[in-house]
Amino acid sequence: MWYYRLLTTLWHSTALPSIWPTPAGQRPTYASGFSSVKLILLGGARHAEDRARVQSIQDLAKELKITPHVEFIINASYPEMLSWVAKASIGLSTMVDKHFRVNVVEFMAAGVILVTHASGGPLHDIVVRLDGEATGFHAHDSQSFADAMRRVLSMGRLEEQVMRERARRWAVSAFAEECSVEGWEAVWKAYI
Repeated sequence: MWYYRLLTTLWHSTALPSIWPTPAGQRPTYASGFSSVKLILLGGARHAEDRARVQSIQDLAKELKITPHVEFIINASYPEMLSWVAKASIGLSTMVDKHFRVNVVEFMAAGVILVTHASGGPLHDIVVRLDGEATGFHAHDSQSFADAMRRVLSMGRLEEQVMRERARRWAVSAFAEECSVEGWEAVWKAYI
């Protein structure tokens, strides 16, 4: 699942091609059958520039011949977005050098396993180890995104559940409103 409101050109070179990057156009087993996966692009197209961006991604999906595996949900209501997040297996964040990505925290709080770009806040502050264990995955190019998604899709049920719970626990303990208020007050006490 991906929120496309803030897409960058990295999406074009990383996320879509990384869905099924196999030799000679072969598709992995999770591209068909009962266990097939689908990339859901979910978000808002607020103006002509956003609509053009969505169209360019739709065109790329056609060019890559993966349209059966990609679905665009445009201008979804908030309840519809929550419904999709509740069903998501993987949350993707391909934006480079972003300090803080609220959708990354939202995915973690919902127990969605993340694959984020290995930079900025998602690398250093958000998708970090908890008790020495991973809360998600980091990637830096289309191959490492593909490898990370393949890793998530091949996890056993118990391993997957444990990671989801760990990510949720970290998101709630580190980013809940109370934590932000306490941190803000602690920093400003020195100046008051």
